[in-house]
Amino acid sequence: MDSDDEMVALLLEDEQAFDDDLREHLLIIASLQDMLDAEAEKRKRPRRGGSRPGRRKSKPRQRMEGHAMLHNDYFADGATHADNFRRRYRMSKGLFMNILHGVREFDPYFKLKVDAVGVLGFSSIQKCTAAMRMLAYGAPADTQDDYLRMSESTAIECMYKFCRAVVGKFGKYYLRGPTEEETARIMIALLATTARESE
Repeated sequence: MDSDDEMVALLLEDEQAFDDDLREHLLIIASLQDMLDAEAEKRKRPRRGGSRPGRRKSKPRQRMEGHAMLHNDYFADGATHADNFRRRYRMSKGLFMNILHGVREFDPYFKLKVDAVGVLGFSSIQKCTAAMRMLAYGAPADTQDDYLRMSESTAIECMYKFCRAVVGKFGKYYLRGPTEEETARIMIALLATTARESE
């Protein structure tokens, strides 16, 4: 991304494309604008003091930068890794978005919120990506901090809530036992794979 103005413009274009995500995109845009205003204000005044004694300083996670990187890499028009979406997520982009909207509809935890001090939380894309990466790759929760800017405890919470939401939203349609034909097909594929590995 060349400039902050291009990032805001990109988010505005996405806001028009996804009417369901209007509120989330507006919160992200407002947060990005607040970040720009805070940076401008920080440059104007001299640095003084620090945090109060006895208080533990929270780690700045730069959540919106994490959202912007993820969005630019996989979800924007002309995304950097658009061709690799299926390989990285192990599903199509359309299926991911269907799951994302279903999970957001089932559990409000996955909607973007502002906390009591006015700090914007993680976007629904970040939360679902963290959960799916942990499930698909068996990745530990503390690896989500590098790219998604998410702490280990938040990543674990996302995964648990994601699993509950998927079972609650899609369970009666998709999480059924296999039929006899499906079991036979699975067994044939398993035996063929085992035979190839033993050769």
